[in-house]
Amino acid sequence: MNADDKTIVGTMVENDPGYERKSNQEDSWFEQIRILKEQFKDCDIDKFLFEYTIPRMGKRVDNILFHKGIVFVVEFKVGSDKYSSADLDQAHQYAIDLKNFQDGSSELVIIPILVATNAPDISNTLDLAKDKVARPLKANAKNLGNILINSSKGFSEKTIDVTAWEKSVYQPTPTTIEAATALYEKHSVEEITRRDTEDRTFDKTVKVIDKIISHSKENSEKSIIFLTGIPGSGKTLVGLDIAANKQDAQKKEHGIYLCGTADLVEVIQEALTRNRWDNLPFKQKKDGSYSKKLKTESKSKIQSDVKTFFQYLPYFREEAVTADDAPHERIAVFDEAQRMWDAERVDKELVKRNIIKSPEGKSESDHLIGYMDKHDGWAIIVCMIGGGQEIHKGEDGTAEWFKSIKNNFPDWQAYLSTEMTTPEYIRDQKIKESLKGVRYSLYDLLHLKSATRSFRSPEVSLFVNALLDKDKQKAKQLKSKISQYDILVTRNLDAAKTWTKKHRRGLERAGLFTSSYCQRLRPEVITPLKPNDFQTVEWWLDSADYVNSSQYLEIPATEFGCQGLEVDWAIVGWDLCLRPHDDKWQYKRFSRKQWVNIDDEQKQRYLLNSFRVVLTRARQGMVVFIPKGSPDDPTRNPKHYDAIYNYLKEVGIEDL
Repeated sequence: MNADDKTIVGTMVENDPGYERKSNQEDSWFEQIRILKEQFKDCDIDKFLFEYTIPRMGKRVDNILFHKGIVFVVEFKVGSDKYSSADLDQAHQYAIDLKNFQDGSSELVIIPILVATNAPDISNTLDLAKDKVARPLKANAKNLGNILINSSKGFSEKTIDVTAWEKSVYQPTPTTIEAATALYEKHSVEEITRRDTEDRTFDKTVKVIDKIISHSKENSEKSIIFLTGIPGSGKTLVGLDIAANKQDAQKKEHGIYLCGTADLVEVIQEALTRNRWDNLPFKQKKDGSYSKKLKTESKSKIQSDVKTFFQYLPYFREEAVTADDAPHERIAVFDEAQRMWDAERVDKELVKRNIIKSPEGKSESDHLIGYMDKHDGWAIIVCMIGGGQEIHKGEDGTAEWFKSIKNNFPDWQAYLSTEMTTPEYIRDQKIKESLKGVRYSLYDLLHLKSATRSFRSPEVSLFVNALLDKDKQKAKQLKSKISQYDILVTRNLDAAKTWTKKHRRGLERAGLFTSSYCQRLRPEVITPLKPNDFQTVEWWLDSADYVNSSQYLEIPATEFGCQGLEVDWAIVGWDLCLRPHDDKWQYKRFSRKQWVNIDDEQKQRYLLNSFRVVLTRARQGMVVFIPKGSPDDPTRNPKHYDAIYNYLKEVGIEDL
């Protein structure tokens, strides 16, 4: 801190290759330096770090200070006269990210401080959570030094080896929204993923796909890759990486990520647009000042660019049916590719929408492979296949891909995960018969077997599978291994909300979930909305200030509104549609005045999978809410609710 102010700022600019001058950015830096020098001239700060990058999202902390064995995360809001909740959450989240994802911070006390330079003095109370991350303290330009020094009193921490801390591995686990945003901004997949999963399968899978793509390019081959994985294992992240980074714009080799889940597409597109818009600089005027309204790019232009990268599958399918030429993209990634429609359903939809005049007898995979097949030379299709997540009629479409290749595109080379040979992925069919006539190779590494959604405990998805498989012994064993991830059960919804709000910190997200089959939770004020009435974007992206945001914990998301997305903390409502009976489940749907049996096996599977989806949305912990029911209401029989509650207790889930 003895260096000249201009030298410090110049060094920051020089060391940031992505630096782009924004309104008053350098002025803000100079003011921060002035305040820090003044406030800590007589204090033994071990080291100051400026603009410390948090790789997960390319975000940067204004300052990190090391004092008395404590890491202080200092976020400045120069010129601000208030401590806004958004700014406090931002500072808090930086501290949480360092704690969760940086090895060097795992055992350290971390105290975030928000410095609103013109704000009034506030009396602070140090509130340290069990993971040693404090809630943000509030400081201004004149009392920052005193607040930092006073907050360090009472601790007797070991001196931090700052050099070792800086070199320690940062291993983030981004949400789908964060991953899409980072990859769209050209961060590498290595920057935003953990590397401590079992046998580093994720890294190896990415490398295998790289080799297949390179081989296909070099040999002018058309290849179709089938990637499988357990829920939360990172299939979406791999697909986003391929679409964003495995291309060469100069050679006109573009990629696209295609998803048939409209809600997911809408959320990601809006998240990418908001992020790009928020980070755009304002236009500079002739006098050197900056506009407070006009940015360097229009929002409509950003939205248009986003849609070329992340697109709703039915639009691409319509293009495939009507286009004469090959698509703009040579690499097409299909999310949830097991949801391919057969020829009957495709024809019905296309005729209904007047895209074709009469049935053509082509399945969805026929159209999609046929479109990519129009390319001269190489082309790549990546099919991401989720096992046990079919929730719509006609979603057993994995075999449709093999039929298309065998009957219409025999020159395409298929690369399959070995898991594709299991009943979970090819139902009611013999795999050898499905693959007969298909050129294929099997790779163990095309299956992601380690969950990454829950960075606290990768066994969560395995536990949920065992729970829903009614494998009580296995579920109990897995639950005993889950220590850092909270899974609790309660009969009191208010208690669940209080617990969730207490645990949610910084920019972490919480949400209320239930299956669309859960129609008698209404007396508990949990009412599943129809998909067309559910405001997906607002639920997933807006802050806790908005009542239709997930953060408000009032509007539940069903399996249709949360596919592919996740929150940090979840409440899951469980109704009588799925109730235990001996060693099996009873499957029910509600019909106006009573619960009726679901006898069709496929429909039973959709119901079971709806619970599989909502029970695997939380990254850090969840509370399962089981109503007590009412003895006066035959549709809410307490005995049946008790049976669900008792089953969850038997597999090791503790009371809230």
